[in-house]
Amino acid sequence: MLQTIEPHLVHETMQDLQDLAELTNNTADNLHLLLITHRNLAQYLGLLNEEFKNEFQRIEKRFRTYYVESDRFTFIRIVDSYLNNINSNRLVKTENIPDLIDQLRKYPLFPELNQQEVEKIIIEGTYPLHPVTLYLLPYLSSFFGQNERTLFTFLESSETGGLTNHLDKNDGYYLPSHLFNYFFPSLHEVDTGNDGFEAMKIYKSIIHKAPYY
Repeated sequence: MLQTIEPHLVHETMQDLQDLAELTNNTADNLHLLLITHRNLAQYLGLLNEEFKNEFQRIEKRFRTYYVESDRFTFIRIVDSYLNNINSNRLVKTENIPDLIDQLRKYPLFPELNQQEVEKIIIEGTYPLHPVTLYLLPYLSSFFGQNERTLFTFLESSETGGLTNHLDKNDGYYLPSHLFNYFFPSLHEVDTGNDGFEAMKIYKSIIHKAPYY
């Protein structure tokens, strides 16, 4: 809701959040309020002006914030199970396996897995997701994801960049670059002024100068 809030509703929404915080703080013995969000409040408001951002940050301080991190290995297991359930007969491109094994030995992206698990789950079980794609997914989702764009909606998404869309239209690897289309369908709407968006700011600057073909 917050990332799609209409400008004319910003003040009303801020007041509602502030009232809820004050009510809960004043009746802590009888009322408890739990808000579950994909990101902190400030990250939902990247397109608002500085006045609104500062006001929301002030309201956010009235809440206690607790961060819950996803278990990456659990997600990997879910992807493996999901892909096997929807297409147990898919064929892995075996000519790529030796090179992937060598690369994952050289760059151990999944240190929590032994070599057999890397080969059976990462290389074969989660195909057509490229191992680097699988590695990046939890991090990108945690930092850039939205309520409607999470690790799990990615699996079933038929939108551009979604895994189901890829399975329907392609028979090769889902490469890391494809994640860009999923998490940033509207690049011009991304506020690159926030912390952590330095690389995105450079990309936007370059892409606007590059000729279109």
